[in-house]
Amino acid sequence: MFKEFVTRVISLAFLCIVSEMIMPEGSMKKYLHLAVGFMMMCVLISPVTNLLNPESFEFSFDSEMTNEEIIAESEAYILKLHEENIREHVINIYGHECEVFVKVNSDGMVKEVIIRSDISDNLRINRLKEELGCENIKIIKRNKDEF
Repeated sequence: MFKEFVTRVISLAFLCIVSEMIMPEGSMKKYLHLAVGFMMMCVLISPVTNLLNPESFEFSFDSEMTNEEIIAESEAYILKLHEENIREHVINIYGHECEVFVKVNSDGMVKEVIIRSDISDNLRINRLKEELGCENIKIIKRNKDEF
């Protein structure tokens, strides 16, 4: 990072010197000095603004990880998100006063859905079976005072 900063300052200084030598005397020279000064100020302040900006930090993978490990972690994360989406979908259909546990196969197919609720509604269960393509949907009854 420091090397890049020094390179930018030296490059801009060189550009300033060359432009100063090429530019003829006259009224345009003061505008050139203004522009060069502004650019130099921006380059000199840039390290401070990079430290204050949290988005400027680069994300890097652990150098010890292999491509296979990165792919495996990515697939596991995608399956976790898929389970969460299915869970939210079941809650939206079955009702917000229930607990839902979802198991998904590695290919993304729904393996099992367990709904813990005080309501047993066959219409909703059949709808879920049809939409999710899963026959293994279990309802566990609980008392209303368990909430």
